[in-house]
Amino acid sequence: MATLNLPTSPRTGVFRAIDQILRNDPVLKSLFDTFISWQGDPQDGRELTKTNAPAIRITPANGPETWKFPESFVGKLYINYELIVDGFDYDDLLNVQWAIERAIYPADDSQKQIIVATLQQAGAYTGLIEFSNPAFDPNPESNFFVARGQMMLDVRAQIT
Repeated sequence: MATLNLPTSPRTGVFRAIDQILRNDPVLKSLFDTFISWQGDPQDGRELTKTNAPAIRITPANGPETWKFPESFVGKLYINYELIVDGFDYDDLLNVQWAIERAIYPADDSQKQIIVATLQQAGAYTGLIEFSNPAFDPNPESNFFVARGQMMLDVRAQIT
């Protein structure tokens, strides 16, 4: 995937784990015709349009870090996501947001525990994701929604 041949950062590991969780969720897999997560494809940066709908693009962003332990710090990993949903029924957009939340926090407790453990193994501090800014479209027009949202979680980075 990466072309610079650098060690994988904890944030990269956690982002890719979330990418796989979302991609492998049966509801989201059946919903999205286009799923972009910046894996090096030149098409990753293309504009999402109604012809791509329904579509999602997730983009990682670093956040502030704080020292929690003498040997490690904890930093925020923000995952911004863009959604394109066809039509003008806002219920669809709300339901897509819910589907994303359920992919991260499934109803089955054992599945939920597997996801938390997967994220912790990848480098997440607690493995719990907050939907700090659920997806919404402030200016719906042209008979489709272009919504943006954000989730975040803490990532632990060992320095020793």
